Amino acid sequence: MTNHVIWITASAGTGKTTALINRYKALLETCRPEQIIGITFTINAANEIKERLTHQEGGVAVFPDVTDSCPQDVESVRTGIQKKDTGSRMPNKAKAAPSFAKLREDSSVTCIDTFRIQTIHSLCHQLLSNHTGKSINILDPNEKKLLIDQALRMALNEQTELTKRLAQRFSFYHLQSLMEKIAAHLPDRQQNLKDKPRDFDFTDVPAVFEPIRPNSEIMKMFKDVMDPRLREDDAGDVSMFLTKTGEVRKRILDAATAKKHPELALMMQDEAHRLYALMQERAAQEWLYDNNLMHQLADRVWDHYQTLKRDRLDYDELIHATKIMLEDDVARYDICRQIHHVLLDEAQDTNPKQWRIIELLTQHLFDDPTTNKSFFVVGDHKQAIYGFQNASPEFMQQQKQKYKGMVGQGFVEESLEVNYRSVGTVCDYVETQCASPGVQVAREHEGFVLEVTDFDDALAKFLNDPPFLPSQNRPLELRDIMILCRKRDKTYRGIIEKYGDQIRFEQTQLLSDLPDIQKLMYQALLLAEPDNAYAAYKVAGTSTLSSSARAQLAIEDPLTISQSGCSKIRHENPIVLKEMGPRSAVSFGHLAEDDRSVLRLITTTLSHNSPLLDIVLSFVAQHTITTFQSLYWWLRAYPYTLKTISTDNPNTMRLLTMHGAKGLQAPVVFVFNDWTDYNQQDIWWDYNTMDFVIPPTKSVHHPTLTAIRQQNRTKQTAEDARLRYVAFTRAMDVLVVVANSDV
Repeated sequence: MTNHVIWITASAGTGKTTALINRYKALLETCRPEQIIGITFTINAANEIKERLTHQEGGVAVFPDVTDSCPQDVESVRTGIQKKDTGSRMPNKAKAAPSFAKLREDSSVTCIDTFRIQTIHSLCHQLLSNHTGKSINILDPNEKKLLIDQALRMALNEQTELTKRLAQRFSFYHLQSLMEKIAAHLPDRQQNLKDKPRDFDFTDVPAVFEPIRPNSEIMKMFKDVMDPRLREDDAGDVSMFLTKTGEVRKRILDAATAKKHPELALMMQDEAHRLYALMQERAAQEWLYDNNLMHQLADRVWDHYQTLKRDRLDYDELIHATKIMLEDDVARYDICRQIHHVLLDEAQDTNPKQWRIIELLTQHLFDDPTTNKSFFVVGDHKQAIYGFQNASPEFMQQQKQKYKGMVGQGFVEESLEVNYRSVGTVCDYVETQCASPGVQVAREHEGFVLEVTDFDDALAKFLNDPPFLPSQNRPLELRDIMILCRKRDKTYRGIIEKYGDQIRFEQTQLLSDLPDIQKLMYQALLLAEPDNAYAAYKVAGTSTLSSSARAQLAIEDPLTISQSGCSKIRHENPIVLKEMGPRSAVSFGHLAEDDRSVLRLITTTLSHNSPLLDIVLSFVAQHTITTFQSLYWWLRAYPYTLKTISTDNPNTMRLLTMHGAKGLQAPVVFVFNDWTDYNQQDIWWDYNTMDFVIPPTKSVHHPTLTAIRQQNRTKQTAEDARLRYVAFTRAMDVLVVVANSDV
């Protein structure tokens, strides 16, 4: 049977995930689960596919294996698609789905853990661990942020000139944000610059800039004309010739003076243009110098970060290490010989580094034309919204052409063009606003699209007079509404403040903000200091203290400690971080009895919350926590964050970012479509070298910078359009587009 690639392009709502699931089911008829690798974009997507594989039968589309007589067109594959009966008029081209009995009967197959469906990072971790026979220590993203912060502080403390110059332009928190974005690209940065040198040199600029002043002879003439008594310094400076934005002033001398002294007026005008050219050159030099400093800072931060994390790998280095391992022919053969089929979901969100891993994993599939091996890809270039992770629809198209050249007639391309999610009016609106190709609509129910300027008024009308929802066969309820914002901005926060308990949203909380952790913190503090009245109050609750007692303790902020003597703990018992990675199995048998008492407190207090217990025990295994005092301060100070849902009440409106809504749907969707403030970028990318560029604060005319600016703005505009498409296509029955971001 011919080896082949099946490349599926699926618009939003056309059932691409179901197509991938049914492909997996078809492969299980002839393959063992361990011979099939499914790669998803998120953990949630992997879990959903596993659940649907074990609990759901049938589906939207089944793609059969392509035989030796693989056609040059896709007609025979199209006839192998079985569509759901939705009551609409569909092409009568279907054949029965393959039997799923094998999956049902074989208990080893129906076990979720048997399926090798995982994210690219999980797959790389598994491949590295299995091949090396060692436990690969992975750096938690939260701890990576902490280490980047520490590395940044170390770098700034050691370079005086660097600190002084950068402090003029950036706050520490801005530098923090920039370094977090840059860190993902640092593993490959030096090699990229070696392969593709920059078109300009950041280092070839002076470190000290002389002030730019007007020509002294001209200013002397001006002084003599205006008032001979003026000192030369008072006669005027550059601001006399140029505006605050750096442009040449339309009028330098007043009309009467210019008419009386035309020669001086002409000289002043020429001087203004000379100063303008000098200021432009200076702005370009300052921009190059600032970028030189920022690149020096990035290099130093990277060196310190490597020292701090020691032998642990962050997610980006995990990809890098796996690529190096798979580029070795012997290692790749050993790893890939048992892989017969690879399935890739969300191909448009896969970045070049991840694509390289997939290329190396699939190369062997096409070596022997007598075997039945395949690569199944599902993606949609219209939904590529992760450009900030360096994924792009252009690169996905390049990969498609590459595979097409590799397998020739064994390449089958198919499009899913029937939307099962949205009603026709929503699909028509998306086609008009997003310039997307039209799709067939399976749902012939009535729906509508509204464009409004007042979110509160539109929402109130929906809640006061709930419309009938065809998809739910009932009137609107709160749980049917999804609200989408561009990001967690003031609009997002305003909705939370205004609608409170009616909103369900994902929130990021510090470990120390969680009630269970606060209980553990103050129990540890009370055990360390039995006479600590504040700790006793926090453990027992407010009911044990009268208002006068609380006033006496001066308790205002929940984390304020007063009249307890605990403030000195911070100085006497600093938290010492062990520079070691997480252990695959947390073992505490080696600890002394005092240490075990700390562990008993943790396990007793958090026994009802297994996920939180696992997190705390994992961290305790990495850090020197030997006393109740150090446990308290570690929990209070450690910047670990958890994502939680604000409420367990299902009958609430969902509030999400547009990125967070990917893969979800709702009967009624409100989309805030005000993009006025989203064109500003604090970091650009030179796509030739894949190195970062800090945008200038002033208007700079530099040929390379102009090209980089235009390229970044073009990419951002295109991605914004795709993000709108993703947001609009979440709606099933009703789409409400809000033009004003005020709430």
